[in-house]
Amino acid sequence: MKRLIRRNWRFWLGWFVPLNLLWLAFISAFDAAETVFGIFASALAATAATAVRQTGMVEFRPRVAWLLAIWRVGPRIFVESWELFAVLWRRVVRGEPIRGHFHTEPFRIGRDARRAGARRAVRTIGESIAPNAYVVGIDEEHHEVLVHEIVTVPRREPRRAR
Repeated sequence: MKRLIRRNWRFWLGWFVPLNLLWLAFISAFDAAETVFGIFASALAATAATAVRQTGMVEFRPRVAWLLAIWRVGPRIFVESWELFAVLWRRVVRGEPIRGHFHTEPFRIGRDARRAGARRAVRTIGESIAPNAYVVGIDEEHHEVLVHEIVTVPRREPRRAR
């Protein structure tokens, strides 16, 4: 029982701390009432995540290496926002059409069923967080992900979750 409590406590804290830090970043000011509200909201969300985990029905097991790839997201958001602004400008000023397109990229979910949900979520968020492209669907049978891009960018190496 002690081991279970210790394990859940670490899991709970692993949700509480980042959620609370995110809350503080969102409010971007120190206000006592907002800070206390953020503590309660983070505790409630961490408790809910722990309760869902205890049911055993949902397993989300990302790897730390996946989170380390976040440093690439900021520059991508900036570059793709600029590209979309330029396309919109050309559309408004010159009347040029905007031609989005669909394409597939290879994507292996892997054999570990416990990580499959995490891999799908990380790939979908990683592709869709920048404004130019978003994941439409993942075909597990053919090991592909269908992506829609608004601005055609040169083919890049597919991002791989390990």
